[in-house]
Amino acid sequence: MPSGEEMNRVGAEIRICGEYEPPKRPRPHTSYDRAQQSRHFMIYVHSKIMIVDDECIIIRFANINQRSIDGANDTKIEMGAYQPYRLSTKEPVRGQIHGLHMALWYEHLRKLDKSFLEPESLEFVRKVNQAVEEYWNLYACKSLDNKLLGHLLSYPIGVSSDGEVKELARLEYFSDTKSRVLGPKSGSFLPFSLPKFSNLIV
Repeated sequence: MPSGEEMNRVGAEIRICGEYEPPKRPRPHTSYDRAQQSRHFMIYVHSKIMIVDDECIIIRFANINQRSIDGANDTKIEMGAYQPYRLSTKEPVRGQIHGLHMALWYEHLRKLDKSFLEPESLEFVRKVNQAVEEYWNLYACKSLDNKLLGHLLSYPIGVSSDGEVKELARLEYFSDTKSRVLGPKSGSFLPFSLPKFSNLIV
């Protein structure tokens, strides 16, 4: 596990003497210019990973849905793996897939907790929600005085008990962009049987 000093360097937004600076200033008021000022930006990652009960893993570039995996629409790279000798015991699975699972939590949250061993527990959900909300507040902060250690953020919306989705107060756009948080409404209709969530994690 990294030391405190090493962790402080991860995701740091405070300027460090001698760090790289672009030779030319980007055009003012562009997304690139705003990212240079705030020293952070969002990254779109297209690959997907699915870990099931710490027993098997699928890593792929296609979406994990019927359209993308039935073989008639997309050509993608995919691999699946499991450890058969880990499945013949009643003990909790603690193989390499489990190790990757825990490493991913640390990579995104920069913290580990015993509740991470029971992701179905309410304690786990509360711990993760607390962390991602903290990281979102740091990410969206105008001040550059704090270091953003983790990079898993809560999606900046609120969901009411009756399922209504609203943007957070005074937050119409994602930080440093002109991309709307809620976006336009789709002309498609969603099924009425969709579950309602009180909180969402990205």
